[in-house]
Amino acid sequence: MSTPATTMPSAEYLTAPQIAALLELSSETVYRMARSGVLSSYRVGNGRGLVRFPLDGFRAYLAANHLPAALAGHI
Repeated sequence: MSTPATTMPSAEYLTAPQIAALLELSSETVYRMARSGVLSSYRVGNGRGLVRFPLDGFRAYLAANHLPAALAGHI
């Protein structure tokens, strides 16, 4: 008997270091932006886990802050 495979939604995600490099900020600043709700994010795994940022949320952040959408195109 086989069990169905569990897959992640077919969306693209970024890491804090990737966003930090694109915005020329520190990773810690990106994590603070996530904690305060400025950037959309979610945690993967148990305990401390990993933080991931949906690409669509990053694009929305760029648009809301009048930053060039081309920043998201460098990924």
